[in-house]
Amino acid sequence: MLSNTTAFFISLFCLIELSVFILTLFVIFRHYGYHFTEALTYSIVTTLISLSCLFQFSFLIHFPKFALIVEMVALGFAVRILYQALSAPKLQVWDSFKQSPKVVLSVLMIAWGYMFLQVLLLPPYNPDSMWYNLARVILFQQNNTLFLAHFSSPHQAVFPVGSDILAHLFLRFYVDYGIAIFSLLGYFVIILSVYAISRYYASSKIALLSMIVVASMPELVLQATSTKNDIMVGSVGMFCLLVGHRLYKKTHIRDLILLGLGLAFGISVKTTFAAFAMPFIILFGGLLLNKHGWQFWQTLIRNHWQAVLASVIPILILSQAWLFIYNHNTFGNWSGPTDFVQSHRNKEGLFGATANMTRYFFESIDFLMPVDLVIKRYITPEYPSYHLQTVYETIFNPIFDKAGTKYPKHTFRIVWRNQENYAWFGPFVLLMIYPSLIYAMWRGTATIRMLTLTLLGYMFFVTWQVAWMNWNNRFFTLFFVGGGVCLAFLLENKLNFTWLRKAIELIAIVILFYAVIFNEHKPIFNRTKLDEWIRHPISTIRHPTPLIKQVQEKNIWAQSNWGHDRFYFTNRLYPEYGVKQVLQNIEKDSHVRYILSDGNWIYPYMIHRPDVRFTISACNPLEAHVEQTGSPPYKMHDVDYLLYLGCKTAPVMDDEHSMVLWKSSPSTAERYSGFLIRFD
Repeated sequence: MLSNTTAFFISLFCLIELSVFILTLFVIFRHYGYHFTEALTYSIVTTLISLSCLFQFSFLIHFPKFALIVEMVALGFAVRILYQALSAPKLQVWDSFKQSPKVVLSVLMIAWGYMFLQVLLLPPYNPDSMWYNLARVILFQQNNTLFLAHFSSPHQAVFPVGSDILAHLFLRFYVDYGIAIFSLLGYFVIILSVYAISRYYASSKIALLSMIVVASMPELVLQATSTKNDIMVGSVGMFCLLVGHRLYKKTHIRDLILLGLGLAFGISVKTTFAAFAMPFIILFGGLLLNKHGWQFWQTLIRNHWQAVLASVIPILILSQAWLFIYNHNTFGNWSGPTDFVQSHRNKEGLFGATANMTRYFFESIDFLMPVDLVIKRYITPEYPSYHLQTVYETIFNPIFDKAGTKYPKHTFRIVWRNQENYAWFGPFVLLMIYPSLIYAMWRGTATIRMLTLTLLGYMFFVTWQVAWMNWNNRFFTLFFVGGGVCLAFLLENKLNFTWLRKAIELIAIVILFYAVIFNEHKPIFNRTKLDEWIRHPISTIRHPTPLIKQVQEKNIWAQSNWGHDRFYFTNRLYPEYGVKQVLQNIEKDSHVRYILSDGNWIYPYMIHRPDVRFTISACNPLEAHVEQTGSPPYKMHDVDYLLYLGCKTAPVMDDEHSMVLWKSSPSTAERYSGFLIRFD
């Protein structure tokens, strides 16, 4: 296991490598005449696409180190290009922001700088990442392939890999400082794209204001420091919308190829991206054909056939066609085992879609936790979110009941929380985004109408195909951030008042800092202390010592020892796992068969022991075999250790040749109970 210092400096090198690639491409796109925000957006997305394609190709040929060789060669060329660019007498890269309000941008930079600090120092945390998004990358590395024969959940084997595989940049060295940088880059792609596209419809002041509104959306801010891949769907979607606008204004083969790569990359991030790609291709494709005609595009492709041909292989790799074929041959369905796929789908058709759309509308009315607490304290005896819940329960629940849901036992609840799985996109959604979408459809130009219809089409397909779950907020990132462009159109044409712009700007900045500071998983302040301050503001001001002490002792930095405690989130949320005790009992260069129930964490065990080979298995096949035979379905000499977690049934072991080294406490819930066995 690497020391924290060594791991940090290795991660720092990875971040520097990533930065050099982005800056080099930025210089190149600026040279081609792209505006600042366009060039920066293109450079980030092109870097991510290139690395994802390279990593996927390297694993597909069973030679992951090939990627490292290519990266080092490319890094040499990139450094040379940067040196030449910086040595040039004039490198105009900041001219687009010379007139921008420096005070506002400075304030934003404080929040963004703090978000980067979280990404750089804090250990990664997202429940899904711990058992598949990040965990599967280590499984790919240990098995030297993207086709997993052993897994505990279909999520690890059948989902597209395009975004998750980016973590290989860090995880090949078994380090994870800064590993959430891809989400933060996705965040910046989104807000830069909102600005760049808004400039087609509004002044720079209005475009910047729309960018700030989107940048402050709580769910987006929370995703920006996480390791889940949903923010990448939003960023690639916005990139495609930006490229579509550029193609409409000025056609170039470079943009056309990048659009093809972007669409393929989006599919490789998450299959729900298809819900965006279909209406986008139909609507923007029709718009471009209508403007230029078939003959123009045929001539453009024919004149640049070499470049188009060179893009075919990367597009095929990114499209995940190879994965879908494997899934079909292995599981009988292109997207995974049929039962697994059907369990995530809305089974009530359009009625279920209507039910889901209604639920999402109510959930998206999000005036944030402080408003909830203040109104309950001073105005009404109940939370406003409770009253909203009551409206739904009274009017709509009798109609829809459980239609369109995945888990019938899950209760529909409206809770205004600042937590990644339950937060939404803030008060501007109801107050400005929804009205702006309506206005764009009513008074918009052809391009903004196509953008709005694309977003509405995406929203419809998601509500129609995906079953409702409590944490589906993340699926609507693309829909709401895209609405930021419509907001710019509305503000420019109907609400261009100085006082209103200033008010929106101030509120958005306050919301941004609220989302950053009161992040429930990475807090500086927590909800309890906020509630106490709201209930007793005068007392808190007069006697601030308890509040100061709480901030000093209970904030994420003190609790995690500034990120040095890489087990922090595991020990805090799931102490039952006994990660440290388990790893301390496993000898070097051992082979561990890890058998666990669906949803239990894998990553914390694997990241800290690169010398140990883990073979992952699900509980279900084991339990069926044990119930019939009383023994495990493998030979003892195949492995050195057995680690069980969350299995209802355990095989009968031969006490002469096995020893229990660790066992969870008797009070541990069945889902998390487990033990470690060593074989002699």
